[in-house]
Amino acid sequence: MKDYLTRKRTEVIGLLLALFDSQEVQSMYEESIKEEGRKEGREEGREEGRFRTLWSMIKKRRITPAEAAEEAGMTVEEFEKKTSLLMSEKETFWMSV
Repeated sequence: MKDYLTRKRTEVIGLLLALFDSQEVQSMYEESIKEEGRKEGREEGREEGRFRTLWSMIKKRRITPAEAAEEAGMTVEEFEKKTSLLMSEKETFWMSV
């Protein structure tokens, strides 16, 4: 075996380097996918928090639904649909706990 590996040294080294590189590339790819997911999660969390804050301000009568919708950059109907979806998700979560 030693003789074979010695004769095929360049080929063996090339194979080992290719294997190492593919593992490194795979690891880098997986990390970039994870980071992308974390970034999307943070963005979704910020958006949800913003809608919840606007909804809370409506409930406390500090702003009107029209003002909240304008702040969110959408129509009143779109805002109501978005907040109702968020609130139903929250209720579903707490019911399952």
